[in-house]
Amino acid sequence: MFARTRYRGRHRAVRPILRRNRTAAAASNGKRTRLVIGAAGAVAVLALMPVASAYAAGGSLFPRAVQVRPPADASTSTFSSSLFATYCTGSRDCVAGGSYTDSHGRNQGFVATESHGAWSRGSKVLLPPSAAAQPNASVNGLACTSARNCVAVGSFAHNASNDDWALVAKEVNGKWGRGFVPRPPANANGVVSYLDAVACTPTGFCAAVGGYTDTAGHFQAMALTKPAGKSWQRAVEIKMPAGSAANPYGTPNGVACTAVGKCVTAGSYRAGGSGTPLQAMGAILSGGRWHNAVRITPPANALHGSFAYLDAVTCRSGKCIAVGGYYFGTNAFRAMWVPESNGHFGSGKEIIKAPANAAPVANTTLYGISCPSSGPCVAAGNYDNTAGHQFAMYMTLSSGRWTASALRPPLGASAGSFERSLANAVSCTGTEHCTIVGWYNDTLGRTRSEAASTG
Repeated sequence: MFARTRYRGRHRAVRPILRRNRTAAAASNGKRTRLVIGAAGAVAVLALMPVASAYAAGGSLFPRAVQVRPPADASTSTFSSSLFATYCTGSRDCVAGGSYTDSHGRNQGFVATESHGAWSRGSKVLLPPSAAAQPNASVNGLACTSARNCVAVGSFAHNASNDDWALVAKEVNGKWGRGFVPRPPANANGVVSYLDAVACTPTGFCAAVGGYTDTAGHFQAMALTKPAGKSWQRAVEIKMPAGSAANPYGTPNGVACTAVGKCVTAGSYRAGGSGTPLQAMGAILSGGRWHNAVRITPPANALHGSFAYLDAVTCRSGKCIAVGGYYFGTNAFRAMWVPESNGHFGSGKEIIKAPANAAPVANTTLYGISCPSSGPCVAAGNYDNTAGHQFAMYMTLSSGRWTASALRPPLGASAGSFERSLANAVSCTGTEHCTIVGWYNDTLGRTRSEAASTG
């Protein structure tokens, strides 16, 4: 069995190395010469607007989150469900996806819809006939070309060894079709593949990224595209940076497209050398091909030889920002961001902000970010609070300044020993019009899906 971890939680980027239980309960435990643009240049493009009123005065942007109910066949004993992805087509009109445990103990993928601020009960994603009896399915990424016309990507187990195959499912006029397995790269061995993120343009061009095992059994990064009005093409390999390990564990975690055939992905890979930890990387789609990935230099205070990764990317006006995290000390983790412009990645920049009730070493990290056409950028992630518990948070970027706030979980969330929550993804359609999704533990320690919307 080739195992990997795809949990949403701290150090989620190590998923190519260790397999995760896709339920949120498991998450709670545990090239060419490049002109590098400066941080100020990226922020100037991505945050020209003034700070929005809600948090300019130090207030909370998001209200208390609400529970998003999983499908009707969900287990009534474990209540294990989590949301990993969301995409909004209007204020408080969104779709979200993730995984849940059904009444037979099987981990399934599901989607739920928010309409005018109210969330529907989730619907199970129908899997291909090749799915194993224990499918361990998960929706990891979502994108829409218009309301009720979306695509979901993820993975499911296809054998008793729990090996994954990539999954794509399409929604047309509000109806989700059965998922299918896209064609992996020509050098795939057919054992493992998965998709972690997808992005589409309004015209219908889409790109998705993930990973697969090649004929040598090495874990490589892959990407596939869908031209407007056509089918998904065969995936291709994204070559990892020069000096990467023979088995690079290439893991693109996020993707964003600025135009048809022009996209950016960000993630992690393993550099050469015994015991080398994962490093952050980015790659560009342009001119009809994916260019070789490049290593992203971590912030100047990064612990030498330590772990760093990027987990999400968003673009506005042709400029992009990727977010993730890195070690700046022994057992000390911090969120970081990276600017990108015209195919050129800058170095990593630390984000020192943390919510008011953060522990002295807050261990902040970011898993999602969205920069709407107007208004500040909003990022989603988690931190350690003063009780030492992992807690959901969101950050905002405006006029070059980051803020950080705790995301209040739904009523009924645990405030004791079971207290845990995490914000996995965020989607914004305009100033203060955002939705954030993730999971939390209730008073019995059961993991439930949550969402919060502004506007």
